[in-house]
Amino acid sequence: MPFKKGVPRSPRAGRRKGTPNKFTVLKRTVLAYAESVFQDPRYQAALMRRVHRGKAHKTELYFLQLLGGKPRQTIEVPGLETLAATLRGAIAGGETAKEEAEPPQK
Repeated sequence: MPFKKGVPRSPRAGRRKGTPNKFTVLKRTVLAYAESVFQDPRYQAALMRRVHRGKAHKTELYFLQLLGGKPRQTIEVPGLETLAATLRGAIAGGETAKEEAEPPQK
């Protein structure tokens, strides 16, 4: 039945508050299944062998990230500590105004 202009809809129309949509239900179901599969020690061992050989499927890697968290990636910047110490010394010595050394506020 098409909507008619000027006719108010029922106050109880639509999804109730707190009811998850279909995608959320599907995602939770798939994650629960994946978690149960990933708990199997034999599967874990086989998966780790595939990961080390570079033969793991992208879907498996995606579920590993969802269930276990994405590995942290750190970047080493050479000379960063030296630069920070120099700036701290310049600020403490009064060579640079504190306003100039602070990052801009958003």
